[in-house]
Amino acid sequence: AKFRADLSLDPAFGSGGLVVIPEPVNPAYYVFIKCQADGRLVVADGDGTMSPMDVRRLMPSGNADPSFNGGAPVVLGPGNAFYIPKRLALGCDGRVFVAAQGLQGATSRMAVAALRYDGSLDPAFGSGGYAFVDGSGSGTDSYTDDLALQADGKLILGGNANYSGRLVRLNADGSVDASLGGGLVVMPTIWG
Repeated sequence: AKFRADLSLDPAFGSGGLVVIPEPVNPAYYVFIKCQADGRLVVADGDGTMSPMDVRRLMPSGNADPSFNGGAPVVLGPGNAFYIPKRLALGCDGRVFVAAQGLQGATSRMAVAALRYDGSLDPAFGSGGYAFVDGSGSGTDSYTDDLALQADGKLILGGNANYSGRLVRLNADGSVDASLGGGLVVMPTIWG
């Protein structure tokens, strides 16, 4: 939905101010939206299971943006290793960053995908556009909670492992920036 300043629906957006995004299998329980400077909307959604997620871009009118993956949603998730979107960030260079829960083998990982302006995975980021991070520091499960983009293009990935908060900074190429806490900042235990 898009609202005008008086909080009425904007009839110029979609159908009467609403855009319904069809989901192929399950309803989307996790939806994140960011507005680009040009008024286009980037939407990431997933159903909260280990199913792949969708990322799409809409024109200011609410129609699919044909310059982003030909107007079709980009399906993220090599197999089921990248699922449950957690946050979106938009880079000044046009890249879209999606933080999500990831898997490497059977171990949960903090994860980020980078898409170029046209919707293709950025091959210069991580491995084929995906960066997976051991946020536990010990090879055990770690979980993604948040994402922030610094002015210099580096990403701060927030998460948790072993009941304590974790921060990892990634360089613009998706590699871990060891200058922040040796690559992993561990916060005090949250529970127990």
